[in-house]
Amino acid sequence: MMSDLWPPVVGICGWKDSGKTTLIETLIPRLLERGLRVGVVKHDAHGLEVDRPGKDTDRYYQAGAEVAAHDEHQRFTRTHLRVLADLDALVSRLGETCNLVLVEGHKASPIPKLWLIGEDEVEPPDDIEHLIGTVRPGARTVDEVLDTVLSQVEAFHKRLAVYAGVLIGGASTRMGRPKALLPWHGRTLLEHTVDVVRPWVERVVLLGTGPTAETLAEMPVLADAVGVEGPMAGLLAAMRWAPRVRWLILPCDLPHLTNQSVQWLLGQFHPGRHAVMPVLPERANPEPLGAFYDPPARLPLERAAVQDRFSLRRALPEEVVAGPSVTPDLAPAWQNVNTVEDWHRLTGEVR
Repeated sequence: MMSDLWPPVVGICGWKDSGKTTLIETLIPRLLERGLRVGVVKHDAHGLEVDRPGKDTDRYYQAGAEVAAHDEHQRFTRTHLRVLADLDALVSRLGETCNLVLVEGHKASPIPKLWLIGEDEVEPPDDIEHLIGTVRPGARTVDEVLDTVLSQVEAFHKRLAVYAGVLIGGASTRMGRPKALLPWHGRTLLEHTVDVVRPWVERVVLLGTGPTAETLAEMPVLADAVGVEGPMAGLLAAMRWAPRVRWLILPCDLPHLTNQSVQWLLGQFHPGRHAVMPVLPERANPEPLGAFYDPPARLPLERAAVQDRFSLRRALPEEVVAGPSVTPDLAPAWQNVNTVEDWHRLTGEVR
């Protein structure tokens, strides 16, 4: 079903004059209050009148061009490409910046939908599929409809696949040897990281071209994104490879990473946020590693990379990043090792 792709979709369907537009207009500000970024796809069987005949943009379109017009407040596109008329393509386009799409109409599309009962109706038509509820005049409040939509968002995120990307591409210049291969309780640090995170995700991928343990030779490895520096190179490689999943991004040098810390992190999902970057005790800035990223994070990351801005923390606007506070008992999980001194301090290893 198309609704299994990003972002979650809810259809608002009904016959003409059943109140679809009014309901959507009422829902939008309520959803925005919840921190969601909402897109709307409108389908009108009677045809749209957004570009009147005779106007310059219509004349360009009729001549065969693809048309884009904008001012400082709005933009409009009109294209001859038939693929953009497909609902999944429209939803995908909105998903670059939105994390919920309301669809007005499209009653035959395979998406979860609410049916607005008209004055002359008793029940929805028999051929309406993927129905998640009905809205009868005066019988359901907007709050109840809002709860239904939010439950669909929550159910969608519970189904969303989570992959882990473990960064192995660092040069380890300050350590003097590859951090991924440092010994830790009879195995390497990289093996430790993979073993801890594997039960919590559907797939683990190594990011970068650094050395790996022999036991992990069969794991998928993605080279860093070309022209991108630092951890952003690994994250963008991951998001380009699998753009419709949530990515848990970890460095390979977290000796005290635990099941409890991974479970806690994955439980910090916040509707409307593109990323979750934990905030450690006595630190002001959120941690961009040991963090997870939802699909909409990719667009601002790509834009930052084009501008040679490679800080994950600065690439995403603050309002789209959740920064939950890590409790003191879990905080050691985010302590990485960069130098020989770090290694001795964290492990007690004698020089």
